[in-house]
Amino acid sequence: MLELLQYPQQNNSEQLRQQIITLQCLEWPAAPRQQIETITWPDNDTHKTSYVFVDNNKAIAHIAIVGKTIVQNGIEYKSFGLSEVVTHPEYRGKGIGRKLLKVVADYMEENMPDVSLFTCKPDLVPFYEKGGWHLYGGSCLVGGTRKKPLRSDDLQLVTMMKFHSTKANKNKQDFLHTDIYLELQENKLW
Repeated sequence: MLELLQYPQQNNSEQLRQQIITLQCLEWPAAPRQQIETITWPDNDTHKTSYVFVDNNKAIAHIAIVGKTIVQNGIEYKSFGLSEVVTHPEYRGKGIGRKLLKVVADYMEENMPDVSLFTCKPDLVPFYEKGGWHLYGGSCLVGGTRKKPLRSDDLQLVTMMKFHSTKANKNKQDFLHTDIYLELQENKLW
């Protein structure tokens, strides 16, 4: 039985935490291999909430919504992003990811960020466009820290954005063909 759960990441059960980490390891096998019990997750204070589809008590798809205030061209913006987007390989092609993306898009609209932005592999652009985000080539998300930046273009990732507020739409040009600093922890990027 397919069930949708939403919860603050810090409040998830140990069983669900382990299932989501296992799911992430399936998608990103090149990530450092650690014992599931020793992985710190969530690992920073930008995580707002998570949505996970569970089938018979097994996590099969997950999206985390992250957020923080960013400053672009001297103006503060409430920003949200997507992170940890994954669907178990056995469940792909069944519309589960699209359903999850729709739920997340609705959550963002209800919580009124100025802008939502994140990175993805170029081949995933059509998937995210169905959720209302658009590819902005030439815009680069810069995670990490100012001293040790982690650039999306160095990782061959593209930047997806959606402008929600009047302020963000009015100043849209400030986000185009430029670097957008997220000011995260070392080695972190949305």
